[in-house]
Amino acid sequence: MPNKKIEEHIVSTNYKKKKGLLYILDKDGDLAEARMCGMIGRDKGGKPIYASPNKVLKLNIQREKGYLYFIKESKDKTCEVWRNYLKD
Repeated sequence: MPNKKIEEHIVSTNYKKKKGLLYILDKDGDLAEARMCGMIGRDKGGKPIYASPNKVLKLNIQREKGYLYFIKESKDKTCEVWRNYLKD
């Protein structure tokens, strides 16, 4: 069983992070960027409208159950995909 306190590096990319954007691994396993907060307005009824993340790099990472996947910035300011085990 993996140790949940250890982060595991999955892949490094050449994609440089841009200031003010949030980077995620989308449902297809690809790198996507989105505005922080993501709210772009309100509809006529007053409900918030959120921006959809933009896919920026196709990675095709197959997620495994029990892991949290996240994006870190490397020393050279590029995106790296990491994961952490969540289950006991």
